[in-house]
Amino acid sequence: NITASYTLLNAYGSYSPTGTITGFAWTQVSGPNTAAMANANSSTPSISNMINGAYTFKLTVTDNLGATGTAQTTVTVSGVGTPLPPVAVAGPAQAISSATTSLNAWGSYSPTGTITGFSWAQLSGPNTATMVNANSSTPTISGMKNGIYLFELTVTDNLGVTAKARTTVSVTNVDVISQPVAFAGDPQTVSSNWVLLNAFGSYSPNGPIVSFTWSILQAPNTPLTENMNSSTPTISNLTQGQYKFILTVTDSAGLSATNTTEVNVLTGALPVEITFFKGQRQGEEILLEWATATEQNNDFFAVERSEDGINFVSIGNVKGAGTTNAVTNYSFKDTKPAKGNLYYRLRQVDLDLHSKLSKVVVINASGRKLIEDIYPNPVNDRLVVSIQNDSKGNGSIVIYDLSGRVAKKQLIRKDQAAFNTTIQVNDLVPGLYIVEVKVGSDYKIMQKVVKQ
Repeated sequence: NITASYTLLNAYGSYSPTGTITGFAWTQVSGPNTAAMANANSSTPSISNMINGAYTFKLTVTDNLGATGTAQTTVTVSGVGTPLPPVAVAGPAQAISSATTSLNAWGSYSPTGTITGFSWAQLSGPNTATMVNANSSTPTISGMKNGIYLFELTVTDNLGVTAKARTTVSVTNVDVISQPVAFAGDPQTVSSNWVLLNAFGSYSPNGPIVSFTWSILQAPNTPLTENMNSSTPTISNLTQGQYKFILTVTDSAGLSATNTTEVNVLTGALPVEITFFKGQRQGEEILLEWATATEQNNDFFAVERSEDGINFVSIGNVKGAGTTNAVTNYSFKDTKPAKGNLYYRLRQVDLDLHSKLSKVVVINASGRKLIEDIYPNPVNDRLVVSIQNDSKGNGSIVIYDLSGRVAKKQLIRKDQAAFNTTIQVNDLVPGLYIVEVKVGSDYKIMQKVVKQ
């Protein structure tokens, strides 16, 4: 009989008349709970975590000839308090304006033992949040949206007894996570055997872009590549023809997006020299006009249209003049234009299927031509803005960086159709910028510009 929750058993009286004892094995036969036993294969195991009541233990001994014998003993425990269950404390309710927080179970305890395990689970919420270290006392929660989240904590003590508690997190003023935007750059036409790609236009509303990955989709040969996991890879050993590249960006939230661009490599003189390309709205249609000074092996022009200035689709072809040194005029009517601002470009295709792209002409909903010229692009010191339309009044030229911060602003006034001005940019850090030009209340244009 004992008055403690632990004791020591012993097999000192065991013996073999014809040899020696070589093995001991203790097991619990009965009792008010399952006690903890240490060194069960020794002559003196220790027993703990017992409560009030009678326990029976069985001993099996083995001698050097393999013969076995068994015996039982009883331990009666009295005067030991019944172990109390643990107490789970999930922490106070939180009201936050962030998508990330930490929970804590620091107030949890066991009155008669120790806490040996923590387990957190989300029971409800506007979405399934991301939980890191869910089996610790202080998990981190991220990726939450506006709304109320309910979390449950389960604690386990050294006797295997569990307890639960809950807490809430109320999230407000958190923007919904959006996909990042990948921009592989505008199509390029070069006459050299190398080119520099750039992803300066890529951004994410969730935070910074943490990785860039470029791949080759199409190429007439195997070019040399450098820094394909950066925002500005270098492609060399180019030959005449068309190259296509795909950019994949990943932001700090782990979301990814892709975009493609192309590079057309020429050799020698340009096969087709386009002298102008313009467009205007005529009623419900849009008339596009252009001319060439010379043509060499020109098969056709594909007219391409976009509603966002990035994704273009072909809406028709115009047959080229083949080879000629005479000025040739062309026109095309878009008979079913969409509403709002529209972007047009020409894809000139040779007889050998090589192609190059023209500049982009933008027509707004009222029919005025928006972009006359913002040049040079890329720019070093001074940017020229040239507009010709019927908009008049006070306005501004604002240059934004990719975070949306105003990097430069200049007030202007336009009193006649033709307007030209300059803005100094030599103090800007090299990179990609957005130039916004406004005149009055009805004229606004935006164009990407690279500062070198």
